[in-house]
Amino acid sequence: MIYEQMAGPLGSARGDYQSAQVTAAILNVNRKRGKRALTVADLVFRWDRREPMSPQELYERIKQINTQLGGTDARTTPEPETD
Repeated sequence: MIYEQMAGPLGSARGDYQSAQVTAAILNVNRKRGKRALTVADLVFRWDRREPMSPQELYERIKQINTQLGGTDARTTPEPETD
């Protein structure tokens, strides 16, 4: 973690920044005169754009996926109560 703070992101996150840097360079040398230059931050892919699900939303989503995959509910206890 300390090395990553000094050297930048590692792994696939580093590749995202490298791709954004190359893309920014290509777009900026070809932009029209007077247009704002793009930055790496403008182009880096962001994976976490959705709001986190509530526990109930997550539970309902899991039930939906289970049904779509042909799964069954093998629990012996009833479903949790919702507030």
